[in-house]
Amino acid sequence: MLVNKRRNRKRDRKYSRKSLWICSQRKICYRMDYGTLSDHHTHKDSGITNNPNDWSKEIGNSRYILDLLLSVINVSMQTVDIVEGLPKVSFE
Repeated sequence: MLVNKRRNRKRDRKYSRKSLWICSQRKICYRMDYGTLSDHHTHKDSGITNNPNDWSKEIGNSRYILDLLLSVINVSMQTVDIVEGLPKVSFE
């Protein structure tokens, strides 16, 4: 299993964000834009803002976003392991 940070050049030109790529030995890569974990979102109708940075202050855990990122990486790696462990399907 390989976890590698790469730049998505086309998107970086526009948004200047890095992407996290999780690749298996078969070169199947899963892309996650980890900037979305720390972005804040505002609901148009109600005006309620969902900001992970504010939530981390509210619960007193300054590592909240890092822990969230590590959880996403862990689940992604376990998913790749499960998919790789599935039996091969042959079509006749």
